[in-house]
Amino acid sequence: MSRWQIRALYFYSHDNRRTDLHFKPSAVNIIVGPSYTGKSAIIEAVDYCMGAGECHIPGIVRESCSWVGLHWFRDKTEVLMCRRLPPSGKSNEDMHFAVGSPVNVPAGADDLRRTSNVDGALRLFEQHIAIGNVAGETFTSRQGQRISCRNAMPYVLVSDDVIINKLTLLRGMNDERRQSIIDSLPYFLGAVDESTAANEIKLRRFRAQLEREERERTASQEAGEERAAKVAAVLQEAIQVGMLPNEDAMPTITAEMLPLLSIVADWTPGAEIDVAGNETLDALYRLERDELSTVGQVRAHLAAARDTLQSADHFGRTVEKQRRKLNVAAIFRSGIEQPTCPVCSAPITERTDTLDAVNSALAQLDGELREVRRERPQIDSYVARLEDESREALERLSSIRGRIASVIRESEANSQRLEIDQR
Repeated sequence: MSRWQIRALYFYSHDNRRTDLHFKPSAVNIIVGPSYTGKSAIIEAVDYCMGAGECHIPGIVRESCSWVGLHWFRDKTEVLMCRRLPPSGKSNEDMHFAVGSPVNVPAGADDLRRTSNVDGALRLFEQHIAIGNVAGETFTSRQGQRISCRNAMPYVLVSDDVIINKLTLLRGMNDERRQSIIDSLPYFLGAVDESTAANEIKLRRFRAQLEREERERTASQEAGEERAAKVAAVLQEAIQVGMLPNEDAMPTITAEMLPLLSIVADWTPGAEIDVAGNETLDALYRLERDELSTVGQVRAHLAAARDTLQSADHFGRTVEKQRRKLNVAAIFRSGIEQPTCPVCSAPITERTDTLDAVNSALAQLDGELREVRRERPQIDSYVARLEDESREALERLSSIRGRIASVIRESEANSQRLEIDQR
């Protein structure tokens, strides 16, 4: 059976051109040339297409190209793995993976499309080379990792700085790949045969099964303790909200807690709450606003009536004062025959304009005083009626506010019960 080989390496430029580097199958291909002419770029391009974590392709090549592609083949099956070069950063996850007999190789970068990511493309390639999901055997307590085609890259790509460095084991001495390479060496060196490997694998599996059973047993015990703690917490909360009576000693065994837990499970909420309370409260608030408006209007009218009454009283006092001042002219009234002077007792034979004016003013004041006295009872009656209306409005307002307080208390009680039900 033939083996998988690299047929060609493709470099796709930004202007949609392609440069091909073909290899001769089943032969040793030697690439020579002066320094800094791109020989190491070939190794790094292969490594990058095969899923390297970082792109080490030289800068001049990376800046000139947008994609690199690797063409594998075995017998009639061909696989094309192309990976986008990172414009910035260390890597790019875009992969173009294609299989065919033969495979279609795009002529330019415009024809390349992302069909998978790096991990997905490696898994597809591993399916074709029949690796699948196989875990490496380490023959130690350490768990073996899944074997990947990436584990073969240290054997495929060895640069000169690795060859001359005695501290480096292939390409894995200084990173996490080192142990995976060491694990595979006994098979290559013949230190482990099939029988020994089979027995080691069987022993390791028995030990792993034993450890798994112990972990499951420990996990089961911890889960039981956790369930008991949760049940106890539920029962304590049920006691707090009144679903269970407060017991002096809470059971510590789950089996003894189950009857109490059944009581909690059978609990049902209380009767439905009449949701019309909010509508009643809104109506009462509207009535309160109306009564407040009525009280305000009555108080305004009452204040105006009292101002009028105070003005009438003041006017009456003023008129009475003026009348007393002018009453001295009574001695000059025309109804008295042969009036005499109050000072010298001489008879008054002539009437003067001043005396007529005093008499006229006194008559006008008498009329105004009678008018004030006649209107006063009506004002007093109006004030009394307004005071009665104000008192009645305040009583209605007090009654409405009492009903509002009652509805609010009932609503708060319902809310508290709902909170307990929800809890």
